[in-house]
Amino acid sequence: MASNDFDISVQGLEECCANLDKMPVVLAQKAIQPALVAACAPVLQALASTTPVLTGDLLQHLTFQVEMAHDQKGGTASIGFGTDDHLARWIEYGHREVGHEPKLKEEGFKSARPFMRPATEESADASIEAFAASIEASVDAGLDGKAA
Repeated sequence: MASNDFDISVQGLEECCANLDKMPVVLAQKAIQPALVAACAPVLQALASTTPVLTGDLLQHLTFQVEMAHDQKGGTASIGFGTDDHLARWIEYGHREVGHEPKLKEEGFKSARPFMRPATEESADASIEAFAASIEASVDAGLDGKAA
């Protein structure tokens, strides 16, 4: 995944993190990854509906990745456009148009057409709710003895 152009920040997670730290390691390990995957779903849906479609290539490269921390009690979810991340950023922020060699003549500027930032802002609350619901379901299943 490419470097982050923007992040969704969540306030008030201290209590959640403290409770996760108290949770048995096995249950925490089984809860975090599915919760991160669940949190990606609303953002992916929002991006799928706002991604400009000229050829369809950009939309086909929409992807996500979840990386777990070494202790498996935390992780990071990344959403992007794979090998087309640079194209998405060009559309999002605008870009210069430059001709091919040998002259590399400036041919104009393409205006920004933001679609990633509005999609992530629109889906942030749903993403947080999906994460929390997944954690709650995993904890409930673990407390009921259903976590294997």
